[in-house]
Amino acid sequence: MMYAWRIIFMASYVWWLGIGPSLAVATELVREEPIPIGDLVANPQAFNMRAVRLQGIIKTLQVIPGGGGCQVQGVHDAYAFILDDHTGELQIFDRGDCRGSATSRRQAVKPQMTEFAAGDTVEVVIDISLLYSPNFGSRSLEGALRWVKRIPPLSDDTSGTSP
Repeated sequence: MMYAWRIIFMASYVWWLGIGPSLAVATELVREEPIPIGDLVANPQAFNMRAVRLQGIIKTLQVIPGGGGCQVQGVHDAYAFILDDHTGELQIFDRGDCRGSATSRRQAVKPQMTEFAAGDTVEVVIDISLLYSPNFGSRSLEGALRWVKRIPPLSDDTSGTSP
C-alpha cells in the first residue's frame, strides 16, 4: 500500500514540475495601475523585457501597409503610434499576432489598432524593449502592443502618474 502512495506522489510531483513553469509564464503579473511614461524614459533598463500598463492619448497613428502578420508578410497592415501621457512619449508597434504552433500552419491575426485613431485616450499593456546600437553609443526604447482599450479622457493630474 505504501508503494502505491509513493507512485501517486511521484507522478503528481513530476506533473507539477512540468506544468508549474508554464503556468507561471502564462500568468505573468502586470501592475494594475498605469505607470508614467516619464519613468520609462528616465530608467529604461528597469523596465526592459517587461510588460507594463500605460494610459495616454494617441498622438500619431501610422499605418504600415502589409507589415503585420506572422511569417507570411502582407496579410495585415501593422500600426505604429506614439502614446503621450503628459510625462513623456513612447513609440508603440502593433504587428498583429500569430496563432498556431510552429509545426502547424500559422495564421495571422488582425492587429488591434484598426479601431483607433489619433486623439483617442487609451489604456495599453505593452512589452518594453530597450534596443542598443551596435557600438552601444545610442539606444532606443519601444513597446510592442499586447492589449488596448479605449477609456474616458484623462485629466492632467491623473494621466499615467499613479504612484
